[in-house]
Order: sequence, then structure tokens, then C-alpha cells
Amino acid sequence: MFGKLTWDAIPFDEPIPLITSLVVILGIVGIGIWVWLLLRAMKGQFGPQYFGPIDFAALYWHLVDLIWIYLFPLLYLIH
Repeated sequence: MFGKLTWDAIPFDEPIPLITSLVVILGIVGIGIWVWLLLRAMKGQFGPQYFGPIDFAALYWHLVDLIWIYLFPLLYLIH
């Protein structure tokens, strides 16, 4: 029913797959950051006086969200 998916079948000359791939990579990096922070939090390295990395990770995660929220309608719904 479905043909074999190959790298040649993906139109990487168009911006949509490239930007979607970038957002996926940023999401994977964000998940890695949160896992790293979780491991540090389980060791008790954060407290009321030191929580900066958690704030920075949250800002990064929301930046990726905003990028995706704006790119999805612009590239997919308008296309």
C-alpha cells in the first residue's frame, strides 16, 4: 500500500522539512536538558538560593514552543 520511504523522497530543498527538523532537534536538546536537571535536582543541587539553571531551561523550552507556535501556522496552514 505504501511505498518505501527513502531520503530521496523527502524534499529537503523546501524550507518546511528543514525547519521542522530544526524544531525536532531543539526539542530533543530540551528534553536532554530537563533530564540533566532532573538528575541534578535528585542529588539536591538546587534550592531556594540556587535555581538559575532551571529558569534558563524553562526559558529555552518556551522559546522553542514560541518558534513552533509561529512556524506551524505560517508554514503548514498557509502553505
